[in-house]
Amino acid sequence: MQTPTSPLAATGSSKPLFPKGVTCPPPAKSDLMRMYTLQHAESGLGNDYLKRKNVIRVRLEGEQFLLQARDVPDVVDWIEGLHAAANIALDLDERPMPRGPLFPRRRRRRPRRTNTTDQNSGGARTVAASAV
Repeated sequence: MQTPTSPLAATGSSKPLFPKGVTCPPPAKSDLMRMYTLQHAESGLGNDYLKRKNVIRVRLEGEQFLLQARDVPDVVDWIEGLHAAANIALDLDERPMPRGPLFPRRRRRRPRRTNTTDQNSGGARTVAASAV
């Protein structure tokens, strides 16, 4: 398990939790308050939460959690990982059919086509020109 190297990155606070160079200690078994299952979990972007950037909203067992990632690729990785984990958390008989891609793919830009008439043939032939 990897521990966070910067307590500021994890909390977003201006004051560090630990002195410089000291990492967060791993939690003890006695610190565990509650375990959650990923069955019927929902996760997605927390667009409406404006205090912080790159927020992921996770709903588990009727409770809601907000997680903050470092950057947009991390947000995408976390959401895809949470969706994949939630999809395999249920028994095979109870699993819904998987959905398509979670994030829309970038569209290819096609050149715009404009129809112009060829002046030499008296307008009988049309030539497609692409505008860049």
